[in-house]
Amino acid sequence: MSIARPKLNLNFWACIAAVQSPRFVLVSISHLVLTFGISGCFTSSMYKFQSQPNEASVYYMNGTEKTLIGQTPIDYTKAALPSDTPFVIIFEKPGFETKEISVSPTDNSQTTVSANLKSSNEGPSDAATKRIRDILKKVFAVQELTAKQKYVDALAALSKLEDSEPSLAEINVIKGSIYLMLNDKVEARKQWEKALKLDSSLDEIRTRIKNLPSSSNKSEVSK
Repeated sequence: MSIARPKLNLNFWACIAAVQSPRFVLVSISHLVLTFGISGCFTSSMYKFQSQPNEASVYYMNGTEKTLIGQTPIDYTKAALPSDTPFVIIFEKPGFETKEISVSPTDNSQTTVSANLKSSNEGPSDAATKRIRDILKKVFAVQELTAKQKYVDALAALSKLEDSEPSLAEINVIKGSIYLMLNDKVEARKQWEKALKLDSSLDEIRTRIKNLPSSSNKSEVSK
């Protein structure tokens, strides 16, 4: 099956990992944010999609559109999916809670993506689901702004999301990454330190701060 690759130049699919109440479903965004710049050819490599229970429908999320890959278990060529930016895979099965996983491309010959599906009677409440969808919508908006290099608008949208979700350390992780791309290392450090105060388990961010030069030459921000 041929799937069109999303035209993205940043790893903002990573921040989707923050949304399941807000973290209990997706891969830790703090890890994915640090995968900027990954690229390569995965022509002969495979993704192995599996679920418990089996026979779950697997979809690739391309922007706001879902494309069916098949039913678990699936061996799927990496060449048909993005190779240079994280992307979202959705597992669905009647009677079970939908699960969304952010996948970061690697150069491994095989990458396994697994989902343990919970019975729908154990899923989030309607209010929690609405909150998740609202965060996803805002994240997609940030992604589009960043792809257009409208960094000021992207940062403003993240700040607005931070106002409504102040406990999500991942928002500050993403903001810090944008500032680093703008070569504003001072503000990047500030945002990452704030993220650590919210979530002290972000060891990769702690390492990133330690390796961050103290000097900063700010670049001109695209408007």
